[in-house]
Amino acid sequence: MGVTIPCPACTVGSIVIEPRLLATGSRFACNRCGAALAIAPGSVDTLERGINAYEKIKTRAASLVEQD
Repeated sequence: MGVTIPCPACTVGSIVIEPRLLATGSRFACNRCGAALAIAPGSVDTLERGINAYEKIKTRAASLVEQD
């Protein structure tokens, strides 16, 4: 589940982030300028809760589609 965001440093390139890997401390770099993003250690729990909530919503939405 990759998420692509515009690079906040150069505004030209993009950074592809894998949220689960981000939560493990991985860094992700801009394909243009090399600027890197990582999550602050104090935010890992919040990120993990958000990822889990998203997965639940995604699963629920898929089950609703199957019912139609």
